[in-house]
Amino acid sequence: MKPAILTVSSSSQERGANKVHIEYVDRLKGLYSEVLPILTSVEAIRNIAKKLEEYPLVYVVVATGGTSDLILEIAKHTNTVLLTHGKQNSLASALNAAFRLKRKEKYVKIVHGLSSSSLEEIKYMSLVSEVVSQLKEKRIILFCASKELAERTYGVSFLEDKLKMKVIPVDIEEFIERFGKSKENEELIKKYGSFPRTEVVKEDIVKASRILTAMQDELKKAGADLCAFRCFPFLTREKITPCLAISHLLDLGITAACEGDLSSMLMLKILHLLSGKPAFMGNVEDFQNNLLMLAHCTVASTIASTCTVRSHFETGFGASIAGVFKEDEEVTLANFSPDFREIFITTGKIEKGYPVSEEFCRTQVLVRTRTSPKRIVERAVNRHLCMVVGNFEKELRRLAEFLGVTIL
Repeated sequence: MKPAILTVSSSSQERGANKVHIEYVDRLKGLYSEVLPILTSVEAIRNIAKKLEEYPLVYVVVATGGTSDLILEIAKHTNTVLLTHGKQNSLASALNAAFRLKRKEKYVKIVHGLSSSSLEEIKYMSLVSEVVSQLKEKRIILFCASKELAERTYGVSFLEDKLKMKVIPVDIEEFIERFGKSKENEELIKKYGSFPRTEVVKEDIVKASRILTAMQDELKKAGADLCAFRCFPFLTREKITPCLAISHLLDLGITAACEGDLSSMLMLKILHLLSGKPAFMGNVEDFQNNLLMLAHCTVASTIASTCTVRSHFETGFGASIAGVFKEDEEVTLANFSPDFREIFITTGKIEKGYPVSEEFCRTQVLVRTRTSPKRIVERAVNRHLCMVVGNFEKELRRLAEFLGVTIL
């Protein structure tokens, strides 16, 4: 959902406001969802409070001075981007309101004028609004975790408080019971059975298909399309990995993350929304200068040039994927810290997109990054990074600012 747009004006200058309102509505066509009326009183704002609350973000055209209290009232119900111009004390009033909102740790952004750079900034904010709208109130399944473990270990409070998401833990005993009763998934068996394979027998793929069935049953029951799976507690007991199931879910457009990592799950979803394609989640394995190695045992088959089905690297159990990426592609690398307080963002190019070592997880990618990966180690941001083809650094920076996450 793109933002709504409205105008605030002091009643004594309402007439001039109409001209400003019309100009902004015309110039920003395509960047908003709905035009709301010119507002000149707190009462008028309260009358549309429920409408404002439908939007994660609203463009507020500050037509005149004397409007700080109106902006503050709007900000009780939504987040604001204040659009100012160079006359009638517009900017001064917006600055006064923005200062007061920032002291309350409330998101606010001022975009001054209608220059090409201002219009570009407004376009980014429209995209931020659309991404946040598609995240809000989503249901997430955290497989093989108790509620107590989820709240103690993972960034559940950020997801639930900031984005109104609901994290639903599925205890390992409950999931193993469902897995034991699950049927085979012929689609997965046919798909991954057609890939070249080493160390893996067909029965490993069949078992992986039953993990997929169990996961899909839980997702359907909860009405969820995001999940994270605590792999190791499950695979050490059942001697089978969820790598193929996670790969297949990603291919289907369902965001699925390994190792119960909710921060990576959210980043995978965001990168998918920005790019229209699944992203890759990898362990941070090694770096030298600006060369960064990522590796993991699963990847969406739709973003790999080729795939080979292999055993799981760390345990030798089950089936995983050695995917190959196209080289020389520009990529974005990013992730939140597990508590969602910080975010690392950089861009780069794929230097080697194929497995080069038996000392890493099966899917491997070497990226030459624009900025030094040292920051990941210095700040211990996350053990995982997510990668997607394309440059989305500017979009992620605006989104991080909106979410109140510190950019490293």
